[in-house]
Amino acid sequence: MNNILIISLIICLASCSTAIQKSNIVNSNTAPIMQDIESFPKVDLKISLKDSVLNYGNNILLNIKLTNNGDEEQKLLFDKPMISTGGPWATTGNVIDVKTKKSVLKYENKAILSSQIYSEDQLKDKYYYLKPGQTINGQYNLADIVVFNSSDNFLLKGIYDVQLFYYLNPSNVETIRVQ
Repeated sequence: MNNILIISLIICLASCSTAIQKSNIVNSNTAPIMQDIESFPKVDLKISLKDSVLNYGNNILLNIKLTNNGDEEQKLLFDKPMISTGGPWATTGNVIDVKTKKSVLKYENKAILSSQIYSEDQLKDKYYYLKPGQTINGQYNLADIVVFNSSDNFLLKGIYDVQLFYYLNPSNVETIRVQ
């Protein structure tokens, strides 16, 4: 499971297809941004639900809060461009059916389905420089982060535990009930 998570994160970070056309020459100014695991941001990730009891088909809105509890300023990406998934950058999720203890996801990250490549120029205005103790947050629809294993991409009726991961940083677990 951890290997799948790491592979998903690498795919998410690269956000590109593995096929390279021989006729394309990549200029160093437009090369995709690659990051190794050691340089991933180390932040505290806290999620909370706007509503913990929802009706089938409702959006599952999550408040996501990142806090730099380290001693140094961290450069990180958070808001994913809307042309992609609309969810936060490099975020995956687990949604577990409380009754069966099984995942209800087809994909832990919706960005895996995209093939968008970003150059350094495209990302330069997207970085946050989080000082020690500083926090950023946003509200996102869970369906913009993960893909549910259902034909209509809605969470079926039941009780679920939700946990997100920003890079490799785990969040707390929140429980939702869909009726």
